[in-house]
Amino acid sequence: TTFNLNAPAPAKTMVQKTNWYWMWMQSESAFVNGLLSGLTICFPVALLVLLVATRNVVVSIAATVSIGCIVVSVLGLCHMLGWELGISESIAGIVVIGVSVDYVVHMGHMYVEAGEMTGEITREGRFRYASEKMGATVLAGAITTAGSGAIMFLCQMGFFAKMAILICFTIFCSFVFSMCFFMAFLAVL
Repeated sequence: TTFNLNAPAPAKTMVQKTNWYWMWMQSESAFVNGLLSGLTICFPVALLVLLVATRNVVVSIAATVSIGCIVVSVLGLCHMLGWELGISESIAGIVVIGVSVDYVVHMGHMYVEAGEMTGEITREGRFRYASEKMGATVLAGAITTAGSGAIMFLCQMGFFAKMAILICFTIFCSFVFSMCFFMAFLAVL
Protein backbone atom coordinates (compact mmCIF):
# COMPACT_ATOMS: atom_id res chain seq x y z
CA THR A 1 0.00 0.00 0.00
CA THR A 2 2.92 2.40 0.57
CA PHE A 3 3.82 1.83 -3.08
CA ASN A 4 0.37 3.09 -4.11
CA LEU A 5 0.71 6.25 -1.99
CA ASN A 6 4.00 7.19 -3.66
CA ALA A 7 2.90 6.12 -7.14
CA PRO A 8 1.81 8.47 -9.92
CA ALA A 9 -1.93 9.25 -9.99
CA PRO A 10 -2.92 6.64 -12.63
CA ALA A 11 -1.13 3.89 -10.69
CA LYS A 12 -2.50 4.67 -7.20
CA THR A 13 -5.31 2.14 -7.56
CA MET A 14 -3.22 -0.74 -8.86
CA VAL A 15 -3.63 -4.07 -7.10
CA GLN A 16 -1.36 -7.10 -7.41
CA LYS A 17 -3.27 -10.31 -7.99
CA THR A 18 -1.73 -13.74 -7.73
CA ASN A 19 -2.34 -16.65 -10.02
CA TRP A 20 -0.66 -19.92 -10.85
CA TYR A 21 1.83 -18.23 -13.20
CA TRP A 22 3.71 -16.85 -10.19
CA MET A 23 4.13 -20.34 -8.80
CA TRP A 24 5.76 -21.54 -12.03
CA MET A 25 8.41 -18.78 -12.08
CA GLN A 26 10.80 -20.72 -9.85
CA SER A 27 10.09 -23.97 -11.70
CA GLU A 28 10.75 -22.40 -15.08
CA SER A 29 13.98 -20.89 -13.82
CA ALA A 30 15.05 -24.32 -12.49
CA PHE A 31 14.27 -26.00 -15.82
CA VAL A 32 16.32 -23.43 -17.75
CA ASN A 33 19.20 -23.76 -15.28
CA GLY A 34 18.95 -27.54 -15.65
CA LEU A 35 19.26 -27.25 -19.42
CA LEU A 36 22.26 -24.96 -19.14
CA SER A 37 23.87 -27.29 -16.60
CA GLY A 38 23.15 -30.24 -18.87
CA LEU A 39 24.81 -28.49 -21.79
CA THR A 40 27.82 -27.61 -19.63
CA ILE A 41 28.21 -31.17 -18.40
CA CYS A 42 27.33 -33.17 -21.51
CA PHE A 43 30.10 -32.09 -23.85
CA PRO A 44 33.08 -32.83 -21.58
CA VAL A 45 31.46 -36.10 -20.48
CA ALA A 46 30.69 -37.07 -24.09
CA LEU A 47 34.27 -36.33 -25.08
CA LEU A 48 35.61 -38.39 -22.17
CA VAL A 49 33.32 -41.34 -22.92
CA LEU A 50 34.20 -41.19 -26.61
CA LEU A 51 37.91 -41.11 -25.79
CA VAL A 52 37.56 -44.19 -23.61
CA ALA A 53 35.29 -46.03 -26.07
CA THR A 54 37.13 -45.26 -29.31
CA ARG A 55 40.66 -44.75 -27.99
CA ASN A 56 41.01 -42.22 -30.82
CA VAL A 57 41.43 -38.50 -30.15
CA VAL A 58 40.52 -37.34 -33.68
CA VAL A 59 37.32 -39.39 -33.82
CA SER A 60 36.32 -38.27 -30.31
CA ILE A 61 36.86 -34.58 -30.99
CA ALA A 62 35.12 -34.75 -34.38
CA ALA A 63 32.17 -36.57 -32.79
CA THR A 64 31.91 -34.00 -29.99
CA VAL A 65 32.01 -31.14 -32.50
CA SER A 66 29.30 -32.87 -34.54
CA ILE A 67 27.12 -33.30 -31.47
CA GLY A 68 27.62 -29.62 -30.65
CA CYS A 69 26.61 -28.65 -34.19
CA ILE A 70 23.41 -30.70 -33.88
CA VAL A 71 22.45 -29.11 -30.55
CA VAL A 72 23.23 -25.60 -31.84
CA SER A 73 21.18 -26.23 -35.00
CA VAL A 74 18.15 -27.39 -33.03
CA LEU A 75 18.36 -24.56 -30.50
CA GLY A 76 18.84 -22.17 -33.42
CA LEU A 77 15.60 -23.47 -34.91
CA CYS A 78 13.86 -22.72 -31.60
CA HIS A 79 15.17 -19.17 -31.78
CA MET A 80 14.12 -18.77 -35.42
CA LEU A 81 10.61 -19.97 -34.56
CA GLY A 82 10.44 -17.31 -31.84
CA TRP A 83 10.25 -19.75 -28.95
CA GLU A 84 11.46 -18.44 -25.64
CA LEU A 85 13.56 -20.72 -23.47
CA GLY A 86 10.77 -21.89 -21.19
CA ILE A 87 9.73 -25.13 -19.55
CA SER A 88 8.84 -27.13 -22.66
CA GLU A 89 11.94 -25.94 -24.56
CA SER A 90 14.16 -26.81 -21.59
CA ILE A 91 12.72 -30.32 -21.33
CA ALA A 92 13.02 -30.76 -25.07
CA GLY A 93 16.58 -29.42 -24.98
CA ILE A 94 17.62 -32.17 -22.59
CA VAL A 95 16.03 -34.74 -24.91
CA VAL A 96 17.83 -33.18 -27.89
CA ILE A 97 21.19 -33.59 -26.18
CA GLY A 98 20.58 -37.29 -25.63
CA VAL A 99 19.22 -38.00 -29.11
CA SER A 100 21.93 -36.03 -30.91
CA VAL A 101 24.67 -38.32 -29.62
CA ASP A 102 23.28 -41.58 -31.00
CA TYR A 103 24.07 -41.68 -34.73
CA VAL A 104 27.42 -39.94 -34.45
CA VAL A 105 28.61 -42.42 -31.84
CA HIS A 106 27.47 -45.42 -33.91
CA MET A 107 29.28 -44.20 -37.00
CA GLY A 108 32.42 -43.31 -35.04
CA HIS A 109 32.43 -46.69 -33.34
CA MET A 110 32.19 -48.53 -36.66
CA TYR A 111 34.93 -46.34 -38.13
CA VAL A 112 37.29 -47.35 -35.30
CA GLU A 113 36.10 -50.98 -35.35
CA ALA A 114 37.00 -51.24 -39.05
CA GLY A 115 40.66 -51.24 -38.11
CA GLU A 116 40.22 -53.87 -35.42
CA MET A 117 37.78 -56.14 -37.30
CA THR A 118 39.22 -56.07 -40.81
CA GLY A 119 42.69 -54.66 -40.29
CA GLU A 120 41.76 -51.74 -42.53
CA ILE A 121 44.23 -48.90 -42.04
CA THR A 122 43.21 -46.39 -44.72
CA ARG A 123 40.68 -43.66 -44.02
CA GLU A 124 38.79 -44.55 -47.19
CA GLY A 125 38.55 -48.21 -46.21
CA ARG A 126 37.33 -47.37 -42.70
CA PHE A 127 34.81 -44.91 -44.16
CA ARG A 128 33.52 -47.59 -46.53
CA TYR A 129 33.32 -50.23 -43.78
CA ALA A 130 31.46 -47.91 -41.37
CA SER A 131 29.07 -46.74 -44.08
CA GLU A 132 28.31 -50.29 -45.26
CA LYS A 133 27.92 -51.82 -41.80
CA MET A 134 26.16 -49.01 -39.96
CA GLY A 135 24.75 -46.64 -42.62
CA ALA A 136 21.55 -48.60 -43.25
CA THR A 137 21.00 -49.09 -39.51
CA VAL A 138 21.37 -45.37 -38.84
CA LEU A 139 19.00 -44.56 -41.72
CA ALA A 140 16.42 -47.04 -40.41
CA GLY A 141 16.75 -45.60 -36.91
CA ALA A 142 16.27 -42.09 -38.27
CA ILE A 143 13.15 -43.10 -40.19
CA THR A 144 11.53 -44.89 -37.26
CA THR A 145 12.37 -42.20 -34.69
CA ALA A 146 11.29 -39.34 -36.95
CA GLY A 147 8.14 -41.31 -37.77
CA SER A 148 7.28 -41.70 -34.10
CA GLY A 149 7.93 -37.99 -33.57
CA ALA A 150 5.82 -37.08 -36.61
CA ILE A 151 2.78 -38.75 -35.00
CA MET A 152 2.83 -35.96 -32.42
CA PHE A 153 2.05 -33.41 -35.14
CA LEU A 154 -1.54 -34.64 -34.77
CA CYS A 155 -1.64 -33.53 -31.11
CA GLN A 156 -3.41 -30.34 -30.20
CA MET A 157 -1.44 -29.44 -27.08
CA GLY A 158 1.36 -26.97 -27.74
CA PHE A 159 3.98 -28.97 -25.84
CA PHE A 160 3.52 -32.05 -28.04
CA ALA A 161 3.53 -30.01 -31.24
CA LYS A 162 6.83 -28.45 -30.17
CA MET A 163 8.21 -31.88 -29.27
CA ALA A 164 7.23 -33.17 -32.71
CA ILE A 165 9.12 -30.36 -34.39
CA LEU A 166 12.12 -30.78 -32.12
CA ILE A 167 12.30 -34.57 -32.42
CA CYS A 168 11.94 -34.58 -36.20
CA PHE A 169 14.43 -31.75 -36.68
CA THR A 170 16.89 -33.31 -34.22
CA ILE A 171 16.74 -36.61 -36.07
CA PHE A 172 17.18 -34.83 -39.40
CA CYS A 173 20.20 -32.89 -38.09
CA SER A 174 21.66 -35.98 -36.41
CA PHE A 175 21.43 -37.95 -39.62
CA VAL A 176 22.87 -35.17 -41.78
CA PHE A 177 25.70 -34.33 -39.39
CA SER A 178 26.61 -37.97 -38.71
CA MET A 179 26.51 -39.16 -42.32
CA CYS A 180 27.68 -36.02 -44.12
CA PHE A 181 29.77 -33.83 -41.82
CA PHE A 182 31.21 -36.37 -39.37
CA MET A 183 31.95 -39.16 -41.82
CA ALA A 184 33.30 -36.73 -44.42
CA PHE A 185 35.52 -35.21 -41.72
CA LEU A 186 36.89 -38.67 -40.85
CA ALA A 187 37.46 -39.50 -44.53
CA VAL A 188 39.43 -36.30 -45.07
CA LEU A 189 41.46 -36.07 -41.84
